[in-house]
Amino acid sequence: LFFFLISFYIIPVAIISLLVSENALVSYSPRIAQLDQASALFSSAIAIVQPLCLVGIQQLLPPLFVFIGKCEGIISFSEVQMKAFSRYF
Repeated sequence: LFFFLISFYIIPVAIISLLVSENALVSYSPRIAQLDQASALFSSAIAIVQPLCLVGIQQLLPPLFVFIGKCEGIISFSEVQMKAFSRYF
């Protein structure tokens, strides 16, 4: 379980955090860097990208837990939901 937690959650979160951090986004394109320096609104929008991507990853977890529960052989919908809920929290 610990191996799967590291390989399927922690590593993707770390990679996405590195790829969409504010410094990384500014360094990808000179146009983005120029807009970042010119507009406070654009700078704020760039700062919001990383948290939004991490929230997107967290939104993928409940369906993944439901799928794992179904693969375990749990038949009833309520049991699958309870299993997913217990894994999420």
